[in-house]
Amino acid sequence: MNNGLMNLGSVRVVSAPEVRMAGDRELVSLRVALNTYGEKAKARYREAVFIGLTFSGRDGEQAKALLPGDAIGCHGKLGVRDYTDKNGVERMELEIPFAADLIIHSRKAERAAPAADAPKAAPAKPAAKPAAKPPADDPFAGL
Repeated sequence: MNNGLMNLGSVRVVSAPEVRMAGDRELVSLRVALNTYGEKAKARYREAVFIGLTFSGRDGEQAKALLPGDAIGCHGKLGVRDYTDKNGVERMELEIPFAADLIIHSRKAERAAPAADAPKAAPAKPAAKPAAKPPADDPFAGL
C-alpha cells in the first residue's frame, strides 16, 4: 500500500519544475508545501511541511506546466532523505521519488484572472420603456 499526498487543495506547488534526464527517461522535480495546523499555549499556528516530488512519463509532462501556487494531489511512497545544505547544516527532506497520478486541483493563474478566451458577459439590455398611460376615458384604467 502506498502512502501519499491526496489532498483537496491543501498541497501547493512552491517551486518551478526542474527537468532532468536519467538515462533516456525525463524526470520532472518540484517542491510542494503541505500546511499543518496546531495549537501551543492556547495559540493556534500554521506551519508548512515541504515535500519534494519527482514525476515521469505522462505525469511528468503535466508537471512541467505547474506554477508556484497551483494546488495538486498525487500518490506515491513517502520517503526521508538526509542532506547538507549550502551553509553546511544537516537537514532532512520528505520526498516522493516516484510520484504518480498527478491531479491538478486548481491553477493559481485561473484564480487570479479570468481566461482571455472566456465568454464575455452579454451586454445589459436597455431599460424597458415606461408603459403608455391609458386614455382618460378608459373604463379599465384603475384595475
